[in-house]
Amino acid sequence: LAGLAAQFGGVASLAGIRLGASGTDRATVTLETLRGRRFLIDFARRRDLLVPLFASSGWDAERGEWIVDTTKYDPKTGEWAERGRFFKRRAPTDDEIFQAMTKLVKVDQERRTGLMRVVVDSQSPTQAAEWASLLVQDLNEYLRVRDSEEASRTLAYLEREASKTSVREMQDIFFRLIEEQTKTLMLARVSDEYALRVIDPPIVPDRPKWPSPIVLVLLGGLGGACLALIVVLIPRRGPRNAAAQT
Repeated sequence: LAGLAAQFGGVASLAGIRLGASGTDRATVTLETLRGRRFLIDFARRRDLLVPLFASSGWDAERGEWIVDTTKYDPKTGEWAERGRFFKRRAPTDDEIFQAMTKLVKVDQERRTGLMRVVVDSQSPTQAAEWASLLVQDLNEYLRVRDSEEASRTLAYLEREASKTSVREMQDIFFRLIEEQTKTLMLARVSDEYALRVIDPPIVPDRPKWPSPIVLVLLGGLGGACLALIVVLIPRRGPRNAAAQT
């Protein structure tokens, strides 16, 4: 594609075709799409994450389900309780969903290797691992469909323009562009791991990320020391009062 961009960049730009995109550019687009507002909001709504994010008081490990706060959401009717002091609203807004998802999903990329690491923080370890898998799965499908539709539109345009011209050089250009777009379309239709390939699948953690046992011990020791110091510094007035009364 880089060679085609150098030769046919003018024609491609007129057709709205992006040529010469490097692997780094594609990785950046994939990363920003995963962090993007539109994808995260659609993911939260499509995968029914609103109740766990906004109306959950915890995770019931024995039953394997979320503990729903009925003062915020009624699971029987599917209705949200009215909230807000000045601006009354019920269901979470897009802004609220995006803010909650940015706290839930953390995406890091190593500059040297370009590898991405997706971390999901949740009160449920099983749900966190499942959501991480679904994020990669939905992102691959989202980009695959988008690129497939774009390649199909581009192919239709190129084929129309190629049929209009009788100049051999222009026909060669269009046929080369058609060939590259056909490759893109074939890859999008064949590969399930279109944008991201899973190297290390998500796992269910065996212990909570926070608070760690070390932190609990330190906080407990600090709290005990503070309590002992307060007890020592409290003045004892009982004996003096008793002496005054005698």
